Amino acid sequence: MSGPRVMLWVWGRASVARVVRLALVPLSLPYVAIVRVRATAYRRGVLRAKRLILPTVAVGNLSVGGTGKTPLAAWIARRYVGQGRTPGILLRGYGGDEPLVHRRLVPEGVVVAHPDRVAGAVRARAAGADILVLDDLKSFRPREVLKRGAAPRFTKLEAPEWVRQTVSVAPVDAGSFRVPAGPRKIRVMRVIPAQLLTGVEAVEPAVRDGAVVADASRDLVKIAVVERHHASGRVGIGFATNVGLKRGAFASTVAHDAHNIVVLGVDDADMAACTMRLAEIGGGIVVAEGGRVVEELPLPIAGLMSDRPLAEVHERLRSMEARLKAMGVGMASPFMTLSFLALSVIPELKITDRGLVDVNRFELVPLGIE
Repeated sequence: MSGPRVMLWVWGRASVARVVRLALVPLSLPYVAIVRVRATAYRRGVLRAKRLILPTVAVGNLSVGGTGKTPLAAWIARRYVGQGRTPGILLRGYGGDEPLVHRRLVPEGVVVAHPDRVAGAVRARAAGADILVLDDLKSFRPREVLKRGAAPRFTKLEAPEWVRQTVSVAPVDAGSFRVPAGPRKIRVMRVIPAQLLTGVEAVEPAVRDGAVVADASRDLVKIAVVERHHASGRVGIGFATNVGLKRGAFASTVAHDAHNIVVLGVDDADMAACTMRLAEIGGGIVVAEGGRVVEELPLPIAGLMSDRPLAEVHERLRSMEARLKAMGVGMASPFMTLSFLALSVIPELKITDRGLVDVNRFELVPLGIE
């Protein structure tokens, strides 16, 4: 039986084939371990990365085939042909008809199948290639990055001052987020991690001193949207669950689509601290605890973008996510999730500065359910 037929049989639906696949599982563990050790060795400089002699575009993933690399590599190569370049398509050379497919798809290119990347690059250049397209990302680092065949130019852009003056908030304090007691049940937004969708639950509220309050023991946090463009003083207040926050609050001026201030918290004073700090720094993302802001990422350009280097923004954001995790928020990308909780066109329950929105009915609804 030929190799392809064997593979088709192994991944077929026969009972014996399933047993064979199960037996292959332990064999995959050493492979995974070897790949991870090898990757660590490259990161730490134990193994030296190979540098190729031509500008290179890599396509694909680390080890898995069958993910559409061939048509994508051919498409990229054709783009370079259209720019007057001669692309070299460098394959691993495991055999089969892949080189023939590439030669058919990109007849103007130079197709080289070779297990050694450096030797393959030399052969491609000797055949006239002036740029490489790789079919995977193994064991190399890019020597040069080109844009339209030339080194990219990075121009520093200065944002006008009016773009930096976009947060106009009426003063708020802890009392601004107070919800008087009354309803026996309240609508609660159920946050769904990694989704734009939310759910809705009817929950018995926690009441203290005549007010409905957050209840961290039940994962019931307060959510509010503060209008931040015209200092109107409008504040929409609701409650959310499946957040995990145990203390403090966090807020952002990135809040699609109106980009008001959206804040989640278990303490009204911390929510107020977040709001006022965002007004001071011209927008951004902040975390508060104990009545004061403890971490922040300013986004002074329209309250949406930073003017700091990418690496600095990345490091600050990772630090803030780590702090939220210590405060009980276990979801991935909590600030991204927060930014969509005010998007009042995505079901099921959302919130704006005018209150809760039942998106299925496209109408404002009260917090209380009688």
